[in-house]
Amino acid sequence: MYYIYMFIVFICVLKFGKIKLFLIHLCQFLKYKWLDIKLSAAERRAGVQRFNEFGLHMYVGRQGGGKTVSMVNRLNELHKQYPKAMIFTNFYYRYADGRLKSLNDLMRLRNGTDGVIFAFDEIQNEFSSQRSKDFPEYLLSAITMQRKQCVTILSTSQVFTRVSKPLREQCYEVIECRTFGGRWTRNRCYDGDDYNYMIDQTDPKKKFKTPRKYKCSFIQSDELRNCYNTYEVIQRLARDGFAPKRV
Repeated sequence: MYYIYMFIVFICVLKFGKIKLFLIHLCQFLKYKWLDIKLSAAERRAGVQRFNEFGLHMYVGRQGGGKTVSMVNRLNELHKQYPKAMIFTNFYYRYADGRLKSLNDLMRLRNGTDGVIFAFDEIQNEFSSQRSKDFPEYLLSAITMQRKQCVTILSTSQVFTRVSKPLREQCYEVIECRTFGGRWTRNRCYDGDDYNYMIDQTDPKKKFKTPRKYKCSFIQSDELRNCYNTYEVIQRLARDGFAPKRV
């Protein structure tokens, strides 16, 4: 009986220690979160706006599914939210600051803390899964450090698995696009890691259980459609200075 009592006391002390540690961490979290909120409010009052976007976001869907217009819709939102951010695309976009001409542009173009947004239509044409082994290492390094460099990349692809594997593994979000009646477009967003795990599954039940981050919809207005040229043929970028990866 004595040993049972001591065992119960030991368990209670152990749990109390965990609860105490949890409360300490909770207090520290609330303290620093409050300081972050105060700093953010002070920056807004001073007219300072930090670019908080980062990561590779890929819009996927069949032809006519609304992937390009979904990306353009997001570009418009970011342009409105971050007016000082610079936008570079490989297609015509009304509010773009310039066109991407070479892969070197991804490493060269920067805009300090005001941020840079790169937009690739049909990114599988630039980085095909058939040439994954030739993916430029310097470019992959730049992609992995987007947050530190205030850079985000939006892209489209008809099929997610047609994109080079190194890019798929770095994908932050995957947005599935479907359009009804040529005007009503719906988006379903998935975490990049969850989506990569899903496409490797053979069990359809596991695929349907993949959690969504969010879903949204919008109407393709004429104003939105006029922001880009839906019939433009996308040209590949120059690869000056990028040699195939040696294995």
